[in-house]
Amino acid sequence: MLPKFTETNTLFQSETPMITKLNTKMNDLFHELLSTYMTTAHIANTELEKIDPTDENNFKNLDDIYLGLGVSKQFSTNEIAAEKKKDFKKKCRNFLIKACVGIRKRFALNDPVLVGISKLDPETCLDISDRDESIQYILSLMPRLTSTSMIEQQALDDQWRKLPKLKGNFDAAIRPDEFWHKVSN
Repeated sequence: MLPKFTETNTLFQSETPMITKLNTKMNDLFHELLSTYMTTAHIANTELEKIDPTDENNFKNLDDIYLGLGVSKQFSTNEIAAEKKKDFKKKCRNFLIKACVGIRKRFALNDPVLVGISKLDPETCLDISDRDESIQYILSLMPRLTSTSMIEQQALDDQWRKLPKLKGNFDAAIRPDEFWHKVSN
């Protein structure tokens, strides 16, 4: 589990702009942590931001929580007493619950603005199958950054719609700030 937290911490300490990846990364982490101790059916049938990580009614049986291959392998030997295994699993589940509660407290899962910003990621906006046809949704989320002129908004939307045709001119894996600088020139 520790590498998952380290990777997320690295994201927040990055010298490069990561805001276009933030919503996806945090939703993925929250989902992954929940899936270790909550039932798959509940996670699949409930909007992520509506899941209560402390709701014991949706917990897996303690024997079924997932703590990684290393723990599973160690527990498969008979070197550890059953009571110690149970106590360890309870402590791990409590840690995971606190981590999920902490994520919910510090991060608005599926926040509309962060969802909109994630659509500005180079990989997303150049991928014809994964992008919005119009930038109208993003413009509506950020009225202070948007021109009030419908002509300028339409020009921006027209440029957005042409982006996939320019895919060969850009490396979708570059940093978002570099990508948008190149697009603007």
